[in-house]
Parts: sequence; C-alpha cells; structure tokens
Amino acid sequence: MSDIMMNDEEGQRMARESKGEKAAFVPPQDIRARFRRDYYKTKLPWVNGRKDAIAHQAYVDDQARLDEEFRRDLYKEFDVENNEKRDQLFAKAYEMGHANGMYEVFIIFEDLVELIK
Repeated sequence: MSDIMMNDEEGQRMARESKGEKAAFVPPQDIRARFRRDYYKTKLPWVNGRKDAIAHQAYVDDQARLDEEFRRDLYKEFDVENNEKRDQLFAKAYEMGHANGMYEVFIIFEDLVELIK
C-alpha cells in the first residue's frame, strides 16, 4: 500500500472520528504505517512482577506476540518468508539495532536484506 493511499485512509479515519463515528480498529497493512501508530508496542501497562506476577506475565506475553508478528511482517515486506537465511539476518539486525528500538531493526534489516536474496 502506498503512502499516498495510507494518508488518504488516515484522512478518512480522522474525518469519521471528527463526526463522532468510531470504527473498529483495523491495523494498517503497511509495516511503516504500523510503526507510525506504535502497533508493535503492547497497550498493556507495564507492571512490576514482584507486585503482580499475572499482570506482568500478560504484558510480557502480549509484547512477545507483537514481536513475533513484527518478524513475520518484516519477512513478508521483503519477500524472504521462504529464505533459509532470514532468521540469521533478523538476528544480526536485532543485535545491531534493538537498543535503539524495533524501527532501527527494521532499517538495518532493510539495508542488509539484499545479501540473502
């Protein structure tokens, strides 16, 4: 989906919301748009595990689910879903960029993906 189409969809969503209409949340299909909306970050509040182990585990599980979805979306975005070296490339991109956030992992993966194609 192009950025122009995404901007049009965003504009339509904003127009609906300004009229008081609430549409069901549909995540954007474009991985960059998902980053702009913080889609890959859990919406659950962080809770100290010593105070509430169940709530903390729910937070951890939800973030792990979103991390796995990010990985699948990343592979799909760059058409390497069936490439045997995709996990090695992801591991390298994660090692190099995760301290600066998952978008940095995306950027590094994007820079290096041609090495495995």
